[in-house]
Amino acid sequence: MAKNKKKKSLLPRNIADIPTNQYPINLNVAECFGHTDTNQKPYVVLKYYQSQFECFSVWNDLILLKNFTKLINNISKMTWNQIYATSGKTQKSGLAFTYHKNSLQRIQKDYTVLCDILSNDILDSFFELRVNNQSRVHGFRNGAGFFLVFLDRNHKFFQ
Repeated sequence: MAKNKKKKSLLPRNIADIPTNQYPINLNVAECFGHTDTNQKPYVVLKYYQSQFECFSVWNDLILLKNFTKLINNISKMTWNQIYATSGKTQKSGLAFTYHKNSLQRIQKDYTVLCDILSNDILDSFFELRVNNQSRVHGFRNGAGFFLVFLDRNHKFFQ
């Protein structure tokens, strides 16, 4: 019987170990927002949720809503380090954490209301988490909180 090899995380155990030129946002900003403590237990915040892109009422499929509930439950059982470990260029797993390289430009173009209430550092640190094979949620991290900003049923927001 073949041994199950443990997948090596593509992310360092501690975000502080990432070279500055490879980290999505400036390490001073990351520290200020509490990003360097990857052992924090995340929780979901809807304070900046933008229903004009997509509203929960569009997610009228019972299976999709169950998947969303499962996502929220999974997030609350993990640490940020475990969430980051689901990323990868080809072998994503679970929540499939994906940082958006051009989130600031996309948001400035179509969602100027967010530009009035959130700093550019935050707007430029957006990422997505997988709800199911087709659907995603987009937002940012501040301290232990995941601020869910956009629902994306058809995975088209950051295409």
